Amino acid sequence: MLKLLCFFIMIPIILCSNSNVLLDLINHEYMVELYKDGEEIVLDDENRDKIIEIFFKSLEGSVQMPALAVSIHEETLKQMKKGFWLKFNFDNTMINSEMPFDCLLIQIVKDCCGINVIRGLNNKFEGRCFYIDMKNDLNELYDFIDNIKSIEDVNEIELDFEQHDSDDYTVDYKKLKDDEKDNKNKVK
Repeated sequence: MLKLLCFFIMIPIILCSNSNVLLDLINHEYMVELYKDGEEIVLDDENRDKIIEIFFKSLEGSVQMPALAVSIHEETLKQMKKGFWLKFNFDNTMINSEMPFDCLLIQIVKDCCGINVIRGLNNKFEGRCFYIDMKNDLNELYDFIDNIKSIEDVNEIELDFEQHDSDDYTVDYKKLKDDEKDNKNKVK
């Protein structure tokens, strides 16, 4: 009986470990979104590529395991208001371990040795999650994300700077011509 029980416990683990939903992403097209404390951070290409590079590097040697976690949409949205989150969006519905998704959501936490991968389908985060047992941690990715500023924030700062400078150097041509006439009249 014990052998049979071990068989039913180990077979799903072995089958799941042969497939890693996150590592399988490398072969598909996706868009990456970054959320910091509930706000989407608009990424430039350089930061997006670096996030992807660090993230997949941290997944080296990891294996997908049976997950016990279940996502509830409203609770997931509440949790996204705190911390760092990566969201991978796909053009079409994908299936892994008989679970469909069109996006995957991952919380980036320091010193973690495993991550729950929350499945999204049709704009809802509902149902079973994937679990990835990691050999590495996400510390490097966490630190990198912590230092990223949104492109929009950078553009606003530059725009404010440009507007400030342009106000200091605004020339009123009508007043300038009037001043020139006054100066010519004074010389005569």
